[in-house]
Amino acid sequence: MKWQEKVVEASHDVSLRPTRPADLEFEMQLDVECFGFSLSKAQEYNQRIKNEKGQDRYVIEKNGKAAGKVRVAAAAGEAWIYGFAVTPAEQGKGIGRSVLNSLISLEQSKGHSLFLEVETQNAHALKLYESCGFTSYNIQDYYRLSL
Repeated sequence: MKWQEKVVEASHDVSLRPTRPADLEFEMQLDVECFGFSLSKAQEYNQRIKNEKGQDRYVIEKNGKAAGKVRVAAAAGEAWIYGFAVTPAEQGKGIGRSVLNSLISLEQSKGHSLFLEVETQNAHALKLYESCGFTSYNIQDYYRLSL
């Protein structure tokens, strides 16, 4: 999905801070709870992405308490949002909208076009992204290989 020009509003009770080594357990737990990873897959995935260049990894905090995570990779005038997750207990409270609005403002100030990927079956996330100004521009069908 690609963000189209739309007025955004920031929230003052939600913030982003760079991840720290102590956040790894929290990040892996979000991958398990929000993306259906096994714990071993979450460990492998987080080990791999923490060494990737050209990206910023954030913990989302609401009123100073960890509530989610997001990763932003930027290059060639584009910024891509990945691994955006809010803890199940905090979903539906406006945290995702606030984070998206903050990221839109941040990346727009850098002159970046903003993109994200989302599972087409995730109606809740699609509704949020569309309400924040993202539109579908490329849809891919993914499938699992059964052996």
